[in-house]
Formats: sequence, structure tokens, C-alpha cells
Amino acid sequence: MRIRKFILLLTLATLLFVSIYSAITYNQLETIRQQLALESQLMADQQAASLRGDIRDVISDLQFLGKQHTLHAFLNEISAARQYLADDLVAFSREKGRYDQIRFLDQEGMEQVRVNYNNGIPSVTPESGLQSKKHRYYFAEAADLDPGKLYVSPLDLNIEHRQIEVPLKPMIRFSLPVFSKDGQRKGVFILNYLGQKILDHFRSSTTAFPGHALLLNQESYYLAGYSSDTEWGFMFPGKKEVNFKNDHPDVWEATKGFQTGQLQNADGIFTYAHLKPEQPEAVKCQSCQWLIMLHVPQSTVMARLEEQQEGLASTFTIFWLITAAGLWIVFSNRHKRIVVEQRVQALNQSIHNERDLFVSGPTVVVKRRDAFGWPLEYVSENIHPELGYKPEQFTSRELTYASIVAPEYIEQVTNMLNRMRKGEASDTASGQYQIVDAEGQHRWVQEHATLLKDEKGEVFFYGYINDISSLKEAEEALEQARDGLQTVVDTIADPTLVIDAENYQLIMANDSALKTYLKAGDLSRLTTCHELSHKSPTPCEGSDDPCPIRKIRETGMAASVVHRHFDGDGNELYFEVSATPVKDKDGNILQIIESHRDITSRLRKERRLHALATTDHLTKIHNRLSFDELLDRIISKHNADEMGVGLIMFDIDHFKRINDTFGHDVGDRVLQELVAVTQETTRRDDVLARWGGEEFMLMVSNINAQGIKRMADQLRQRISQHTFTTAGKVTVSCGVTLLTAKDSKESLLKRVDQALYHSKENGRNLTTLLHDELTDD
Repeated sequence: MRIRKFILLLTLATLLFVSIYSAITYNQLETIRQQLALESQLMADQQAASLRGDIRDVISDLQFLGKQHTLHAFLNEISAARQYLADDLVAFSREKGRYDQIRFLDQEGMEQVRVNYNNGIPSVTPESGLQSKKHRYYFAEAADLDPGKLYVSPLDLNIEHRQIEVPLKPMIRFSLPVFSKDGQRKGVFILNYLGQKILDHFRSSTTAFPGHALLLNQESYYLAGYSSDTEWGFMFPGKKEVNFKNDHPDVWEATKGFQTGQLQNADGIFTYAHLKPEQPEAVKCQSCQWLIMLHVPQSTVMARLEEQQEGLASTFTIFWLITAAGLWIVFSNRHKRIVVEQRVQALNQSIHNERDLFVSGPTVVVKRRDAFGWPLEYVSENIHPELGYKPEQFTSRELTYASIVAPEYIEQVTNMLNRMRKGEASDTASGQYQIVDAEGQHRWVQEHATLLKDEKGEVFFYGYINDISSLKEAEEALEQARDGLQTVVDTIADPTLVIDAENYQLIMANDSALKTYLKAGDLSRLTTCHELSHKSPTPCEGSDDPCPIRKIRETGMAASVVHRHFDGDGNELYFEVSATPVKDKDGNILQIIESHRDITSRLRKERRLHALATTDHLTKIHNRLSFDELLDRIISKHNADEMGVGLIMFDIDHFKRINDTFGHDVGDRVLQELVAVTQETTRRDDVLARWGGEEFMLMVSNINAQGIKRMADQLRQRISQHTFTTAGKVTVSCGVTLLTAKDSKESLLKRVDQALYHSKENGRNLTTLLHDELTDD
């Protein structure tokens, strides 16, 4: 009856303690949430103001440049104004340090001045390197804007030669139309803003934030994400599904229609602020709105709660223990003897039950005292069939438990029991070690030990022991088989990988693969095949980089591809990858074995041979064969709606006279100098080829009839002004034409040849355009 009263009172006291503790915990949790919500709101407002300031500064810089007197002097064609404008832009680029490029384009989209930042050493692009940007979106979007308005592009990654530039270069382009003082449209000023500046400032200023500071574009893609792997999903085909909308759809939906806001759900606290350029009526933008999203995970909230509750929990525990101890003292004295007797009876019954349970089974039960040698108080009778010993050998103290433990494992068993005795582990522990049976053979056993104390406080250990020798032998055989396979794989000279067919995880890699693809001491980074060889977080794909594993999974057959890989130092190598499937008995593909044959030297030799076959040996430009093949490709892909493709065919006037007068060596030098002068005059994308003897062919893209004729005249005049070594002054005659939708290669070449012939017949040092009609100069 008294025990029941004790339990009832202790239960009531416990319920009271739990109720008080729960109320305090709830109040603390709400306070923490309010504090974190306030911190998040302040941080969101601060970051929004900072980012708006960054965008405002760039717009201010662009408007400042549009008002420069050197710009208007250049527009008015004042002598030397171009150089003054370029000098001003170089100084501006160096001072600001945040613009990858500063450009002024004329009304036709042709670059007039371009300054490249060059990592802090700004430089002016020579006129020969300037390009037409008429069809680039950042020119087209700004070219027709009214005065005072400007265009802002999305924040995305810079693309060079149709590939994402590596290392990644985030970029925003700001474009401002420029007008003369009398209101005539003159061109467009463009700033390529280094978006990394915004992202670096955003990350550094949110370092102390207790959650995740995210920056999203208006399609919910991460610009600054949970990790680098989640960022720029809209730029990579394999990451289109990696965005905030898919990760938190309910939060994303809640942000619509609100400039700022905050909500809480099972994932934590989300605080957001929309960001877009100020003065929307003056700014035209395409996806230039961003969303600052601050996420405090629920785990962070609970971690703060745990920190605050450390002292509270200890205090409540102490009070509860004091209460329980007081109640126990009151109710336990009278029944102490009964409890001790019941525990002894329960212990004896447990021993008998365990003996009956295990005496005929494989588990040997021992009860050993915590004394020197661990003498046994009890041992089950099945120790004889299992280990060959008789129980009385232990109960008579002929043997102790320590005497049958293999000597090299005595220390291990001692440490296991000591940890239980000292409270460093729970009252139960397990371990694997060897014992010596009655025949002197070493046997592996698994022991589950339990610490108990009797009514006198004496410590003893119950042990449940099973023979696991056969299991250990199987494990050792499996390990030896794996080591043997690794040894075999390591003898293969080519890099060889064993890959999980489902998730691309590396199962095994030989020494050649590790030495080829990893730096010394970096072996712990083995993860997937594409991270090892391609240094890419995603598997390879596409016709330029086909994945043999995907091909094997589709066809079930072996596959062979040529891949570009990177060694541990980032050097580019080319391999012929042969992949073979490993299947189970049902034909399911489990693993892929890849062998990588290095063909870098062979490919480089083939490229050198191709260069020799397509390059003129004297002038080092395209030869006729190479130009012929290029012209075939251009004609097959030409679209009549595109800007024209033009040909300039020119040759040296009276070249035979030069050879006869000065010799062929001087003639060869004239050809080489002519090529150098031509390359200084032409654009980077123009194609120059030696057509034969003293004849040359120049192919120009994105140009109209007037432009191609003007370019040929400039080339002809530049050559006539040059003084050639030994030979002196030299002139050329030019034939010019444009590719039309009806043209074949033969008709195009015939027309440009006729134009050149007309220039020769009409006195040389002339340019003739043959298009819809014959025109000479």
C-alpha cells in the first residue's frame, strides 16, 4: 500500500514538474522564434538596401559616362577624341574596379571603343579587334530606347565561344542609348558589371547570419544558394530542376504579390525581400528582378532552445531527484528487506532460466566475479560440447575465465569490462576476441556482457558467448578475394575503374587511375567517376561528351567513346574509354568496368598533320584546300535572312616583275609582309587564305555590300601605303562580292574572280564590286 502511495505521489510530482517545464519551454521557443524573425527581417532590409545601392551606383556610373565631354567630342568627330575617350575609360575602369568591359557602340552596333578590365590592368582594344554587336541582345534592347532610359540584363554567367566561361564569371550588362546635343541617336554605352562583386559582398555581409542567406532570380534559381552545387541551375542542362521553387514550393508561392514578407513552417523561418532597379519607368529589364531569401532552419531554432535549456533542464532534474529521493526515503525503509529478498530470488530465477535456455544451445553463459583472473561463479553446461571444457573445471577454480582468453586479447577484454565498471559505457557491452579451446585451438567468439551488482554491492559480469569462427573465416576469405582483385586491377597499365552502374559511385580504382587523376595525398576524394576524371559534379552527356555508362544501361552492350579528361593538376588529356558491363545471373547490370587508353599524343599528332595539310607553308594562313572546305560549310548553313557573307579576292599587281627584279626570296618576303598588313586591317573573325601564287581570298561575315567594298578599299589603300622590305611600294587589285541565297560555291567563286579580272583590266590598284550589277572604282 505504501509503495502505491509512493508511486502515486511521485507521479503527481512528475506531472507538475513536466507541466511547468513545458510551459517555460514553450515561452522560450516563442521568444527565440521572435528574435530570429527580427534578426532575419533586419538582415533582409539591410541586404536589400545594399544591393539596391550597388545597382544604383552602376546606373549612376553609366549616366555619368553618357555625359562625358570626351564622348561628345568623339561624336562630333573632333581630332584625337577617340584616344581621349579611351584614356578616360581606362582611368574610370581602374578606379571603379568592377567592370569587366566598358564599350561604346555606334548606332549600327559596331564597337568604337572597348576597354577590358584585365584583372586590374585595364587596356584598350585596338581598332582592328573591334567587333559588330548589332545582333547581341544587350545592344538591340537599348538601341531604340528613349533618352534617359536604360536597359539592365539578367544576372547570369558569361559565355565565350558558346560555352560557359570557366572559372565562372557572373555578369550583368547595363546599356544606355547615347544622343548628341541636338537629340540625334548616336549609339549605346554598355557596362559589363562583374556580378561576382554583388555575390561576394552578399556572402561576406551575411556570414554572421544564423541560417542560410539565399539570392534568387525571378524564376527561383539560386544565384547564391545553400551550396555551390545548387547555384546557376538555369545555365546548366542537367540542373534545371535545382531551384528554390522545387525545394520549397509553398514558400515560393507565398512570396508572389508581396514586396517583403515572412512565414514559418516545419522547415523553419523564411524572410524575403524582392529587389529590382529603382525608377522602373526609366529602366527596361529582362529578368533583372531578384529575391533575397533568408532561411533559418528548424534545427537552428531547436539548437538555440537546447542551449537555453541546458541550465533549466539540470535545475528541474535536480529538484525532481531531490523530490523522488525524499519520497523514496520515506517509503522504502520498511520494505528494504523485502525488496532485497525479491531481487535475490529474481536473480536466482534468472540464472536458472538462462541455464535452461542455453544449456542445449550454442550460446555459453558465464557469470564471473570482478576479481583477478575473473573466476567463474557459474558456467552453462554446454561449454563442454562447444569448447571442450567441463563446467567443474571452472567452479573448482582449476581454470579461470582469463586462462582461456588468448593472451593477445586479454587487454581488450579488460578494457571492455573496465569501461562498464567505471560508467564510461552502459551496463552492457559487446566485443569479438579469441579464446583457446580444450584442444589448444584458437576460436573467435562474440561476447555480450552485462554488469550487475548483488545486494552487498559486489560487481559481477554475465557473459553470453557465441562461436563466430566460421563467420570470421568467411570475412577473411572475402577480404582476401577483394585484395586479390585490387592487386589484379593494379597490374593493368591503363587507368581502370569499377563503377556502380546506378549512381556512378567508384567501387575500385587502380594505381594508374589514382596517379593520373588525383594529386598525391588526395585519395580520400574518391566519389564518382565524373568527379574523378572530368572534375565535374554532374555526369557527362550530349553528342560531344557521350556517357558510356548511360549507353550501356540503354543497350546492355559494351561501349567505347573518346573523352576529354583532366589530370590532378588540371591538365587536359584525351582518353579512349572502353566500358564493359558486369551482370548478375538474371542479366541485371550491377557494375561497369572502364579502361582508359591515353590517346593524347596521337590526337595531337593528328591535329599537327591536319594543320600542315590545311595551312600554307609560306604565309602560315589557310591554304586553298582549307578555305574551300570552310566555304562549303558556310554555303550549306547560310540563311538568306542573316547578315551577308562577303568575299574579297585580291592579288599583287606586277608580282612577276618583283620576282624578276629582286629574286624569289624577296618575293616570298613580300607575300609574308602582305599577310601581316592584311591581318592588321581585318577583324578577328575574318578568314584569310592564300588562293595560289600571289592571289589571296578574304571571307568576311556580318556585312553588307557597302561594308564589304569599303573594307576592300581600306585594305587596298593600307597595302599601297606600306613600304615593303627591299621591294618598296606594292599595290593590289580587289574583286568583291556577296553570297546570295541562290549561290553555289562555283557561282560565288566565278563572280568574285570576274570582279578581280575587271579590276585588272581597268588599270589595277582598283576595287570592283560584282553583286546585282558591275561597279568599279
